[in-house]
Amino acid sequence: MSGALAGAIVAHLDLVLPKKYRSFAIPSCAHLPPIPGLRAGAPRLAIVGGGCVYFIEMLADGCSLSEDQEAWFVWCAAHGTPYCVARSVDDIRVALERWRIPAREAA
Repeated sequence: MSGALAGAIVAHLDLVLPKKYRSFAIPSCAHLPPIPGLRAGAPRLAIVGGGCVYFIEMLADGCSLSEDQEAWFVWCAAHGTPYCVARSVDDIRVALERWRIPAREAA
C-alpha cells in the first residue's frame, strides 16, 4: 500500500464521516518488536460508530491479501464484522454506502 493511497483514504474519511463516527489507524506489527495486542494481519484502518467497528484493509492494485490478512477477513466474515479491501477512495465510498454510514452534509 502506498502512502498516497492511505493519505487519500484518510482525507476522504475526514471529510465525509459524520461526527458520531471516528476513523483511526491500526499500527502494523510487521516491522516492530513483539508488542502484546498487535496482531498479524490486522487491517490498517478502522471506523468506530453506530455501535459497530468497521475494518478497512488498504492494498495497492494487483496486491492480494497475505495469509494473515485472509485469516482476519475470514474471522470478520464469520462474526458479522464489517470489513473491506480498499484500493481507491471509490472503494471506500462503496463500503460506506454498503455499511449505511451516511456522508456528512456539506456546510
